[in-house]
Amino acid sequence: MGLGRHDDALAFGMAVTKAKANDYWAWELLGDIVALTDPAAALGCYCKALCCPADDKFTGKVRLKLAESMIETHDFSAAKLEVETVLRQKEREGTTDSRSRRADCLAAVVCVHACQRLQCRLLEHM
Repeated sequence: MGLGRHDDALAFGMAVTKAKANDYWAWELLGDIVALTDPAAALGCYCKALCCPADDKFTGKVRLKLAESMIETHDFSAAKLEVETVLRQKEREGTTDSRSRRADCLAAVVCVHACQRLQCRLLEHM
C-alpha cells in the first residue's frame, strides 16, 4: 500500500476475505487495507472480524484497531468497551506487552474524553 499499489492490495484482501470469510484475521486484513481510504469501511471490517468465531486471546489487536476507529467517530463508550475487553484478557493471561500498553493509551484517551463530556454537562447545568 505504501508503494502505490492500493488497488492490488485491495484485490488481494478481498480475495482472501472471500476465501476465509469466517476467519477474523481476514476481515482485519481487509480493514487494514481500506483504513486509509475508507475509515467507515475499515470500521465495518473490524466489526465483522469480531463477529467471527475466535478466542479473545487472539482478537486483541483487531479490538484495539476497532477502538481507534470508534474514537475517530467519537463513539467513546463503545471504544471503552473494546479496550476494557483487551485489558481484561491481558490480565487473565498475566501478560504485559506493546498491545496492553497500547490499550492503556487508548483507555486514557477514552477517559479524558469522558471527563471532558462530564465537565461540559456539569457546566450546562450551572
